[in-house]
Amino acid sequence: MPDRSRRRWTPATAVACLIPLLLVACSTTTPSPVVLPATPASFAHAQASASASASTSPSASGIQTVLDALADPALPGLLKAVEQSAPTLVQALARITQARARLGTAQAGSQPQASAFAQGTRSNNSASTGGGTSAGGNPGATTGNTPAYDLATAGLSLSWEIDLFGRLAAGRSAAQARLDAADADAQMTRLALRSQVADTLVVYRACMLAASSQRDSLAASLVTLHLTEVRQGAGLAPMIDVSRAQTSTGEVRTSLVATEGQCEQALQSLAYLSDQSVGTLRAQLQVSANAPASQLLELPALHPAQPASVIARHPQVLRAQRNADAAWQDLGALRASRYPSLNLAATLATTLIQLGPFQQSFNSWSFGPSLSVALFDGGRIRASIEEGQGRYEESVAVLAGAVRDTVRDVELALIQGQTAEAAAAQASATLQASRQLYNASEAAQRAGRLSLFELESARLSLLGAQTNLINAHRDQARAWVALQKAAGVP
Repeated sequence: MPDRSRRRWTPATAVACLIPLLLVACSTTTPSPVVLPATPASFAHAQASASASASTSPSASGIQTVLDALADPALPGLLKAVEQSAPTLVQALARITQARARLGTAQAGSQPQASAFAQGTRSNNSASTGGGTSAGGNPGATTGNTPAYDLATAGLSLSWEIDLFGRLAAGRSAAQARLDAADADAQMTRLALRSQVADTLVVYRACMLAASSQRDSLAASLVTLHLTEVRQGAGLAPMIDVSRAQTSTGEVRTSLVATEGQCEQALQSLAYLSDQSVGTLRAQLQVSANAPASQLLELPALHPAQPASVIARHPQVLRAQRNADAAWQDLGALRASRYPSLNLAATLATTLIQLGPFQQSFNSWSFGPSLSVALFDGGRIRASIEEGQGRYEESVAVLAGAVRDTVRDVELALIQGQTAEAAAAQASATLQASRQLYNASEAAQRAGRLSLFELESARLSLLGAQTNLINAHRDQARAWVALQKAAGVP
Protein backbone atom coordinates (compact mmCIF):
# COMPACT_ATOMS: atom_id res chain seq x y z
CA MET A 1 0.00 0.00 0.00
CA PRO A 2 1.47 3.39 -0.90
CA ASP A 3 1.85 5.92 1.87
CA ARG A 4 -0.92 8.48 1.15
CA SER A 5 0.03 10.55 4.20
CA ARG A 6 2.95 12.04 2.25
CA ARG A 7 1.83 14.14 -0.73
CA ARG A 8 4.06 15.67 -3.38
CA TRP A 9 4.28 19.47 -3.61
CA THR A 10 3.13 20.26 -7.14
CA PRO A 11 2.42 23.58 -8.93
CA ALA A 12 -1.29 22.79 -8.83
CA THR A 13 -1.11 22.37 -5.06
CA ALA A 14 0.69 25.73 -4.73
CA VAL A 15 -1.92 27.53 -6.81
CA ALA A 16 -4.73 25.96 -4.79
CA CYS A 17 -3.11 27.17 -1.58
CA LEU A 18 -2.74 30.69 -2.97
CA ILE A 19 -6.39 31.13 -3.94
CA PRO A 20 -7.46 32.29 -0.43
CA LEU A 21 -4.60 34.77 -0.43
CA LEU A 22 -5.77 36.16 -3.78
CA LEU A 23 -9.25 36.62 -2.37
CA VAL A 24 -7.81 38.50 0.61
CA ALA A 25 -5.83 40.72 -1.77
CA CYS A 26 -9.02 41.73 -3.57
CA SER A 27 -10.71 42.93 -0.38
CA THR A 28 -8.02 45.05 1.29
CA THR A 29 -8.41 48.32 -0.64
CA THR A 30 -9.69 51.03 1.72
CA PRO A 31 -12.01 53.64 0.22
CA SER A 32 -11.02 57.27 0.61
CA PRO A 33 -12.62 59.04 3.60
CA VAL A 34 -12.31 62.46 1.91
CA VAL A 35 -15.62 64.32 2.29
CA LEU A 36 -16.38 67.62 0.61
CA PRO A 37 -16.56 70.37 3.27
CA ALA A 38 -19.99 71.76 3.99
CA THR A 39 -21.08 74.59 1.71
CA PRO A 40 -23.82 77.14 2.40
CA ALA A 41 -27.25 76.20 1.15
CA SER A 42 -27.50 79.60 -0.52
CA PHE A 43 -25.28 82.57 -0.94
CA ALA A 44 -25.94 85.72 1.04
CA HIS A 45 -26.02 87.95 -2.03
CA ALA A 46 -27.88 85.61 -4.37
CA GLN A 47 -31.13 86.98 -5.71
CA ALA A 48 -33.54 84.21 -4.75
CA SER A 49 -36.03 83.93 -7.57
CA ALA A 50 -38.25 80.91 -8.15
CA SER A 51 -38.94 82.16 -11.65
CA ALA A 52 -35.28 82.33 -12.63
CA SER A 53 -34.93 80.60 -15.96
CA ALA A 54 -32.26 78.10 -16.83
CA SER A 55 -30.92 80.43 -19.51
CA THR A 56 -29.86 82.90 -16.84
CA SER A 57 -28.55 80.33 -14.42
CA PRO A 58 -24.77 79.96 -14.11
CA SER A 59 -25.23 76.21 -13.91
CA ALA A 60 -26.83 76.11 -17.34
CA SER A 61 -25.01 78.79 -19.31
CA GLY A 62 -21.37 79.18 -20.22
CA ILE A 63 -19.13 82.07 -21.10
CA GLN A 64 -19.82 81.65 -24.79
CA THR A 65 -23.61 81.63 -24.20
CA VAL A 66 -23.57 84.62 -21.87
CA LEU A 67 -21.39 86.74 -24.13
CA ASP A 68 -23.63 86.02 -27.09
CA ALA A 69 -25.64 88.89 -25.65
CA LEU A 70 -22.70 91.13 -26.55
CA ALA A 71 -23.25 90.40 -30.25
CA ASP A 72 -19.48 90.21 -30.68
CA PRO A 73 -18.44 88.11 -33.70
CA ALA A 74 -14.77 88.28 -32.74
CA LEU A 75 -15.14 86.22 -29.56
CA PRO A 76 -15.29 82.67 -31.05
CA GLY A 77 -12.16 83.24 -33.12
CA LEU A 78 -10.30 84.68 -30.16
CA LEU A 79 -11.22 81.76 -27.92
CA LYS A 80 -10.10 79.27 -30.57
CA ALA A 81 -6.79 81.06 -31.10
CA VAL A 82 -6.12 81.26 -27.37
CA GLU A 83 -6.84 77.58 -26.73
CA GLN A 84 -4.53 76.57 -29.59
CA SER A 85 -1.57 78.67 -28.49
CA ALA A 86 -1.80 79.15 -24.71
CA PRO A 87 1.32 77.68 -23.02
CA THR A 88 -0.56 77.11 -19.76
CA LEU A 89 -3.16 74.96 -21.50
CA VAL A 90 -0.47 73.00 -23.37
CA GLN A 91 1.23 72.35 -20.03
CA ALA A 92 -2.05 71.22 -18.47
CA LEU A 93 -2.71 68.79 -21.33
CA ALA A 94 0.85 67.49 -21.03
CA ARG A 95 0.23 66.81 -17.33
CA ILE A 96 -2.80 64.74 -18.31
CA THR A 97 -0.59 62.67 -20.62
CA GLN A 98 1.92 62.14 -17.84
CA ALA A 99 -0.77 61.15 -15.35
CA ARG A 100 -2.27 58.70 -17.83
CA ALA A 101 1.16 57.13 -18.35
CA ARG A 102 1.68 56.79 -14.59
CA LEU A 103 -1.69 55.09 -14.32
CA GLY A 104 -0.61 52.63 -17.01
CA THR A 105 2.59 51.94 -15.08
CA ALA A 106 0.64 51.33 -11.86
CA GLN A 107 -1.77 48.99 -13.63
CA ALA A 108 1.08 47.06 -15.23
CA GLY A 109 2.71 46.53 -11.83
CA SER A 110 -0.14 44.29 -10.69
CA GLN A 111 -0.09 42.12 -13.81
CA PRO A 112 2.05 39.03 -14.42
CA GLN A 113 5.42 39.88 -15.95
CA ALA A 114 7.16 37.75 -18.56
CA SER A 115 10.64 38.08 -20.03
CA ALA A 116 12.74 35.99 -22.38
CA PHE A 117 16.44 35.32 -22.02
CA ALA A 118 19.15 33.70 -24.08
CA GLN A 119 22.84 33.11 -23.44
CA GLY A 120 25.67 31.44 -25.36
CA THR A 121 29.26 30.67 -24.29
CA ARG A 122 32.26 28.91 -25.76
CA SER A 123 35.06 27.69 -23.49
CA ASN A 124 38.20 25.56 -23.46
CA ASN A 125 39.78 23.93 -20.38
CA SER A 126 43.34 22.67 -20.06
CA ALA A 127 45.04 20.64 -17.24
CA SER A 128 48.68 19.78 -16.43
CA THR A 129 50.06 16.76 -14.48
CA GLY A 130 53.56 15.97 -13.20
CA GLY A 131 55.94 12.99 -13.90
CA GLY A 132 56.25 13.17 -17.65
CA THR A 133 58.12 15.04 -20.30
CA SER A 134 56.49 17.90 -22.10
CA ALA A 135 56.62 18.41 -25.83
CA GLY A 136 59.49 20.89 -25.32
CA GLY A 137 61.58 18.31 -23.42
CA ASN A 138 60.96 19.66 -19.97
CA PRO A 139 60.83 16.79 -17.47
CA GLY A 140 58.14 16.67 -14.81
CA ALA A 141 55.31 18.39 -16.80
CA THR A 142 52.61 16.84 -18.93
CA THR A 143 49.90 19.03 -20.53
CA GLY A 144 46.50 17.66 -21.62
CA ASN A 145 44.10 19.80 -23.70
CA THR A 146 40.32 19.14 -23.75
CA PRO A 147 38.31 20.03 -26.80
CA ALA A 148 36.40 23.37 -26.77
CA TYR A 149 32.69 23.09 -26.03
CA ASP A 150 29.67 25.34 -26.65
CA LEU A 151 26.91 26.06 -24.17
CA ALA A 152 23.63 27.76 -25.18
CA THR A 153 20.67 28.47 -22.90
CA ALA A 154 17.32 30.05 -23.74
CA GLY A 155 14.10 30.31 -21.81
CA LEU A 156 11.20 32.25 -20.40
CA SER A 157 10.96 33.86 -16.96
CA LEU A 158 7.59 34.61 -15.34
CA SER A 159 6.86 36.62 -12.19
CA TRP A 160 3.73 37.91 -10.49
CA GLU A 161 3.44 39.87 -7.27
CA ILE A 162 0.30 38.98 -5.34
CA ASP A 163 -1.26 42.07 -3.78
CA LEU A 164 -1.94 40.58 -0.36
CA PHE A 165 -2.51 43.82 1.54
CA GLY A 166 -3.67 46.20 -1.17
CA ARG A 167 -0.41 48.08 -1.80
CA LEU A 168 -0.64 47.75 -5.58
CA ALA A 169 -4.38 48.45 -5.59
CA ALA A 170 -3.78 51.63 -3.60
CA GLY A 171 -1.15 52.68 -6.11
CA ARG A 172 -3.59 52.19 -8.97
CA SER A 173 -6.29 54.17 -7.15
CA ALA A 174 -3.84 56.99 -6.44
CA ALA A 175 -2.77 57.12 -10.09
CA GLN A 176 -6.40 57.21 -11.25
CA ALA A 177 -7.17 60.01 -8.78
CA ARG A 178 -4.21 62.03 -10.04
CA LEU A 179 -5.38 61.53 -13.62
CA ASP A 180 -8.79 62.89 -12.64
CA ALA A 181 -7.09 65.81 -10.87
CA ALA A 182 -5.01 66.57 -13.96
CA ASP A 183 -8.15 66.55 -16.08
CA ALA A 184 -9.87 68.96 -13.67
CA ASP A 185 -6.76 71.14 -13.73
CA ALA A 186 -6.94 71.33 -17.53
CA GLN A 187 -10.62 72.30 -17.30
CA MET A 188 -9.74 75.01 -14.79
CA THR A 189 -6.95 76.30 -17.03
CA ARG A 190 -9.25 76.43 -20.04
CA LEU A 191 -11.95 78.14 -17.97
CA ALA A 192 -9.48 80.76 -16.70
CA LEU A 193 -8.25 81.47 -20.23
CA ARG A 194 -11.74 81.82 -21.64
CA SER A 195 -12.73 84.10 -18.77
CA GLN A 196 -9.64 86.24 -19.23
CA VAL A 197 -10.26 86.61 -22.96
CA ALA A 198 -13.93 87.46 -22.47
CA ASP A 199 -13.21 89.94 -19.69
CA THR A 200 -10.47 91.68 -21.67
CA LEU A 201 -12.66 91.87 -24.75
CA VAL A 202 -15.46 93.46 -22.72
CA VAL A 203 -12.99 96.02 -21.37
CA TYR A 204 -11.73 96.76 -24.88
CA ARG A 205 -15.22 97.22 -26.32
CA ALA A 206 -16.29 99.52 -23.50
CA CYS A 207 -13.06 101.46 -23.84
CA MET A 208 -13.59 101.97 -27.55
CA LEU A 209 -17.16 103.16 -26.95
CA ALA A 210 -15.99 105.62 -24.32
CA ALA A 211 -13.24 106.87 -26.62
CA SER A 212 -15.76 107.35 -29.45
CA SER A 213 -18.04 109.38 -27.18
CA GLN A 214 -15.11 111.48 -26.00
CA ARG A 215 -14.01 112.17 -29.57
CA ASP A 216 -17.47 113.47 -30.41
CA SER A 217 -17.40 115.66 -27.32
CA LEU A 218 -13.89 116.90 -28.18
CA ALA A 219 -15.00 117.86 -31.67
CA ALA A 220 -17.88 119.88 -30.21
CA SER A 221 -15.56 121.47 -27.64
CA LEU A 222 -13.15 122.54 -30.38
CA VAL A 223 -16.02 124.19 -32.26
CA THR A 224 -17.02 126.04 -29.09
CA LEU A 225 -13.42 127.10 -28.52
CA HIS A 226 -13.13 128.40 -32.07
CA LEU A 227 -16.34 130.42 -31.83
CA THR A 228 -15.29 131.84 -28.47
CA GLU A 229 -11.94 132.91 -29.88
CA VAL A 230 -13.68 134.57 -32.83
CA ARG A 231 -16.06 136.43 -30.53
CA GLN A 232 -13.22 137.47 -28.28
CA GLY A 233 -11.27 138.78 -31.25
CA ALA A 234 -14.31 140.81 -32.28
CA GLY A 235 -14.63 142.24 -28.79
CA LEU A 236 -17.88 140.40 -28.10
CA ALA A 237 -16.56 138.06 -25.41
CA PRO A 238 -14.08 138.49 -22.58
CA MET A 239 -10.80 136.62 -22.42
CA ILE A 240 -12.06 134.59 -19.49
CA ASP A 241 -14.54 132.86 -21.80
CA VAL A 242 -11.65 131.75 -24.01
CA SER A 243 -9.83 130.40 -20.96
CA ARG A 244 -12.94 128.52 -19.90
CA ALA A 245 -13.33 126.99 -23.36
CA GLN A 246 -9.66 126.03 -23.44
CA THR A 247 -9.93 124.40 -20.03
CA SER A 248 -13.01 122.45 -21.06
CA THR A 249 -11.34 121.29 -24.28
CA GLY A 250 -8.19 120.32 -22.40
CA GLU A 251 -10.15 118.21 -19.93
CA VAL A 252 -11.86 116.29 -22.71
CA ARG A 253 -8.57 115.81 -24.58
CA THR A 254 -6.86 114.56 -21.41
CA SER A 255 -9.64 112.05 -20.78
CA LEU A 256 -9.45 110.90 -24.39
CA VAL A 257 -5.69 110.32 -24.20
CA ALA A 258 -6.10 108.26 -21.02
CA THR A 259 -8.96 106.25 -22.53
CA GLU A 260 -7.05 105.54 -25.73
CA GLY A 261 -4.12 104.32 -23.62
CA GLN A 262 -6.42 101.92 -21.79
CA CYS A 263 -7.76 100.67 -25.11
CA GLU A 264 -4.25 99.95 -26.35
CA GLN A 265 -3.43 98.08 -23.16
CA ALA A 266 -6.52 95.90 -23.55
CA LEU A 267 -5.69 95.29 -27.22
CA GLN A 268 -2.14 94.33 -26.35
CA SER A 269 -3.40 91.90 -23.72
CA LEU A 270 -5.70 90.25 -26.27
CA ALA A 271 -2.83 90.03 -28.76
CA TYR A 272 -0.66 88.36 -26.13
CA LEU A 273 -3.37 85.88 -25.17
CA SER A 274 -4.21 84.93 -28.76
CA ASP A 275 -0.58 85.04 -30.03
CA GLN A 276 -1.49 87.45 -32.82
CA SER A 277 -0.05 90.75 -33.98
CA VAL A 278 -1.72 93.93 -32.77
CA GLY A 279 -2.44 95.04 -36.32
CA THR A 280 -4.15 91.78 -37.27
CA LEU A 281 -6.18 91.75 -34.09
CA ARG A 282 -7.19 95.38 -34.48
CA ALA A 283 -8.61 94.61 -37.92
CA GLN A 284 -10.56 91.63 -36.54
CA LEU A 285 -12.03 93.65 -33.69
CA GLN A 286 -13.09 96.47 -35.98
CA VAL A 287 -16.15 94.45 -37.09
CA SER A 288 -18.48 95.58 -34.34
CA ALA A 289 -16.66 98.67 -33.06
CA ASN A 290 -19.45 101.02 -34.14
CA ALA A 291 -22.29 99.13 -32.44
CA PRO A 292 -24.16 101.02 -29.69
CA ALA A 293 -23.30 100.46 -26.05
CA SER A 294 -26.61 98.83 -25.21
CA GLN A 295 -26.12 96.18 -27.90
CA LEU A 296 -22.57 95.34 -26.87
CA LEU A 297 -22.58 95.48 -23.11
CA GLU A 298 -26.07 95.13 -21.67
CA LEU A 299 -26.91 91.72 -20.20
CA PRO A 300 -29.83 90.10 -18.36
CA ALA A 301 -30.07 90.42 -14.60
CA LEU A 302 -28.20 87.96 -12.41
CA HIS A 303 -30.53 85.29 -11.01
CA PRO A 304 -28.54 82.18 -9.99
CA ALA A 305 -31.06 79.37 -9.58
CA GLN A 306 -29.04 77.08 -7.27
CA PRO A 307 -25.76 78.82 -6.47
CA ALA A 308 -24.62 76.29 -3.84
CA SER A 309 -24.83 73.39 -6.29
CA VAL A 310 -21.97 74.75 -8.38
CA ILE A 311 -19.39 74.16 -5.66
CA ALA A 312 -19.22 70.36 -5.83
CA ARG A 313 -18.58 70.27 -9.57
CA HIS A 314 -16.23 73.24 -9.82
CA PRO A 315 -12.93 72.16 -11.46
CA GLN A 316 -10.91 73.79 -8.71
CA VAL A 317 -12.76 71.81 -6.04
CA LEU A 318 -12.66 68.59 -8.07
CA ARG A 319 -8.92 68.94 -8.52
CA ALA A 320 -8.35 69.42 -4.79
CA GLN A 321 -10.69 66.55 -3.90
CA ARG A 322 -9.03 64.08 -6.25
CA ASN A 323 -5.57 65.12 -5.02
CA ALA A 324 -6.77 64.40 -1.49
CA ASP A 325 -8.02 60.98 -2.63
CA ALA A 326 -4.63 60.28 -4.18
CA ALA A 327 -2.83 61.28 -0.97
CA TRP A 328 -5.05 58.90 1.01
CA GLN A 329 -4.31 56.01 -1.34
CA ASP A 330 -0.58 56.79 -1.17
CA LEU A 331 -0.82 56.60 2.60
CA GLY A 332 -2.54 53.21 2.31
CA ALA A 333 0.23 51.93 0.04
CA LEU A 334 2.87 53.08 2.54
CA ARG A 335 1.07 51.33 5.39
CA ALA A 336 0.79 48.13 3.36
CA SER A 337 4.55 48.14 2.76
CA ARG A 338 4.99 47.10 6.44
CA TYR A 339 3.46 43.70 5.67
CA PRO A 340 4.88 40.72 3.77
CA SER A 341 4.91 40.68 -0.01
CA LEU A 342 4.35 37.49 -1.99
CA ASN A 343 5.84 36.84 -5.40
CA LEU A 344 5.26 33.91 -7.71
CA ALA A 345 8.16 33.04 -10.01
CA ALA A 346 8.49 30.46 -12.76
CA THR A 347 11.25 29.69 -15.23
CA LEU A 348 11.24 27.55 -18.36
CA ALA A 349 14.62 26.93 -20.00
CA THR A 350 16.31 24.71 -22.55
CA THR A 351 20.08 24.13 -22.61
CA LEU A 352 22.22 22.85 -25.48
CA ILE A 353 25.77 21.53 -24.92
CA GLN A 354 28.07 20.64 -27.82
CA LEU A 355 31.44 18.98 -27.14
CA GLY A 356 33.27 18.13 -30.31
CA PRO A 357 31.05 15.82 -32.34
CA PHE A 358 28.84 15.12 -29.36
CA GLN A 359 25.70 17.20 -28.69
CA GLN A 360 23.16 17.01 -25.90
CA SER A 361 20.17 19.16 -24.87
CA PHE A 362 17.89 19.10 -21.86
CA ASN A 363 14.94 21.13 -20.57
CA SER A 364 14.34 22.49 -17.09
CA TRP A 365 11.62 24.36 -15.24
CA SER A 366 11.11 25.84 -11.82
CA PHE A 367 8.16 27.31 -9.94
CA GLY A 368 7.71 28.57 -6.44
CA PRO A 369 6.45 31.42 -4.26
CA SER A 370 8.70 33.76 -2.31
CA LEU A 371 7.63 35.69 0.76
CA SER A 372 9.59 38.70 1.99
CA VAL A 373 9.08 41.19 4.80
CA ALA A 374 11.22 43.97 6.24
CA LEU A 375 12.42 43.10 9.73
CA PHE A 376 14.60 46.12 10.44
CA ASP A 377 14.93 49.22 8.26
CA GLY A 378 16.07 51.83 10.75
CA GLY A 379 12.63 53.48 10.85
CA ARG A 380 12.45 54.21 7.11
CA ILE A 381 8.92 52.83 6.64
CA ARG A 382 7.60 54.59 9.72
CA ALA A 383 9.05 57.90 8.54
CA SER A 384 7.51 57.38 5.11
CA ILE A 385 4.11 56.75 6.68
CA GLU A 386 4.38 59.93 8.76
CA GLU A 387 5.30 61.88 5.64
CA GLY A 388 2.34 60.41 3.78
CA GLN A 389 0.05 61.31 6.67
CA GLY A 390 1.29 64.88 6.49
CA ARG A 391 0.68 65.06 2.74
CA TYR A 392 -2.84 63.75 3.22
CA GLU A 393 -3.65 66.29 5.93
CA GLU A 394 -2.23 69.04 3.72
CA SER A 395 -4.38 67.95 0.77
CA VAL A 396 -7.52 67.98 2.96
CA ALA A 397 -6.69 71.53 4.04
CA VAL A 398 -6.20 72.50 0.38
CA LEU A 399 -9.63 71.07 -0.39
CA ALA A 400 -11.23 73.12 2.37
CA GLY A 401 -9.47 76.21 1.04
CA ALA A 402 -10.67 75.50 -2.51
CA VAL A 403 -14.28 75.34 -1.30
CA ARG A 404 -13.89 78.59 0.60
CA ASP A 405 -12.27 80.32 -2.38
CA THR A 406 -15.03 79.16 -4.70
CA VAL A 407 -17.76 80.40 -2.35
CA ARG A 408 -15.95 83.71 -2.00
CA ASP A 409 -15.57 84.13 -5.78
CA VAL A 410 -19.26 83.45 -6.36
CA GLU A 411 -20.21 85.90 -3.62
CA LEU A 412 -17.97 88.61 -5.04
CA ALA A 413 -19.28 88.07 -8.56
CA LEU A 414 -22.86 88.35 -7.31
CA ILE A 415 -22.05 91.54 -5.44
CA GLN A 416 -20.28 92.93 -8.48
CA GLY A 417 -23.22 92.07 -10.72
CA GLN A 418 -25.86 93.53 -8.41
CA THR A 419 -23.85 96.70 -7.96
CA ALA A 420 -23.41 97.04 -11.72
CA GLU A 421 -27.15 96.51 -12.28
CA ALA A 422 -28.02 99.25 -9.81
CA ALA A 423 -25.38 101.54 -11.29
CA ALA A 424 -26.63 100.89 -14.81
CA ALA A 425 -30.20 101.75 -13.84
CA GLN A 426 -29.07 104.98 -12.17
CA ALA A 427 -26.72 105.86 -15.03
CA SER A 428 -29.49 105.31 -17.57
CA ALA A 429 -31.80 107.70 -15.71
CA THR A 430 -28.99 110.24 -15.35
CA LEU A 431 -28.17 110.01 -19.05
CA GLN A 432 -31.77 110.68 -19.98
CA ALA A 433 -31.86 113.76 -17.75
CA SER A 434 -28.50 114.98 -19.05
CA ARG A 435 -29.64 114.59 -22.65
CA GLN A 436 -32.79 116.59 -21.94
CA LEU A 437 -30.68 119.28 -20.24
CA TYR A 438 -28.29 119.47 -23.16
CA ASN A 439 -31.08 119.67 -25.74
CA ALA A 440 -32.76 122.47 -23.78
CA SER A 441 -29.42 124.28 -23.32
CA GLU A 442 -28.65 124.01 -27.04
CA ALA A 443 -32.07 125.49 -27.93
CA ALA A 444 -31.61 128.29 -25.41
CA GLN A 445 -28.12 129.07 -26.71
CA ARG A 446 -29.39 129.33 -30.27
CA ALA A 447 -32.10 131.73 -29.07
CA GLY A 448 -29.46 133.84 -27.37
CA ARG A 449 -30.60 133.12 -23.84
CA LEU A 450 -27.58 130.93 -22.89
CA SER A 451 -23.86 131.40 -23.25
CA LEU A 452 -21.55 129.00 -25.04
CA PHE A 453 -19.86 128.29 -21.73
CA GLU A 454 -23.12 127.12 -20.19
CA LEU A 455 -23.79 124.98 -23.25
CA GLU A 456 -20.33 123.47 -22.95
CA SER A 457 -21.00 122.68 -19.29
CA ALA A 458 -24.18 120.83 -20.30
CA ARG A 459 -22.22 118.93 -22.95
CA LEU A 460 -19.62 117.83 -20.40
CA SER A 461 -22.40 116.61 -18.13
CA LEU A 462 -23.83 114.62 -21.01
CA LEU A 463 -20.40 113.13 -21.74
CA GLY A 464 -19.99 112.12 -18.12
CA ALA A 465 -23.42 110.47 -18.08
CA GLN A 466 -22.61 108.54 -21.27
CA THR A 467 -19.30 107.37 -19.85
CA ASN A 468 -20.92 106.28 -16.59
CA LEU A 469 -23.51 104.23 -18.45
CA ILE A 470 -20.83 102.56 -20.60
CA ASN A 471 -18.80 101.74 -17.49
CA ALA A 472 -21.87 100.35 -15.70
CA HIS A 473 -22.68 98.10 -18.66
CA ARG A 474 -19.03 97.07 -18.80
CA ASP A 475 -19.04 96.14 -15.11
CA GLN A 476 -22.27 94.23 -15.57
CA ALA A 477 -20.78 92.16 -18.39
CA ARG A 478 -17.58 91.58 -16.41
CA ALA A 479 -19.68 90.40 -13.48
CA TRP A 480 -21.31 87.81 -15.74
CA VAL A 481 -17.92 86.58 -16.86
CA ALA A 482 -16.66 86.46 -13.28
CA LEU A 483 -19.75 84.53 -12.21
CA GLN A 484 -19.23 81.94 -14.94
CA LYS A 485 -15.63 81.44 -13.84
CA ALA A 486 -16.59 81.30 -10.16
CA ALA A 487 -19.31 78.77 -10.94
CA GLY A 488 -16.90 76.64 -12.99
CA VAL A 489 -19.07 76.67 -16.09
CA PRO A 490 -17.11 75.51 -19.16
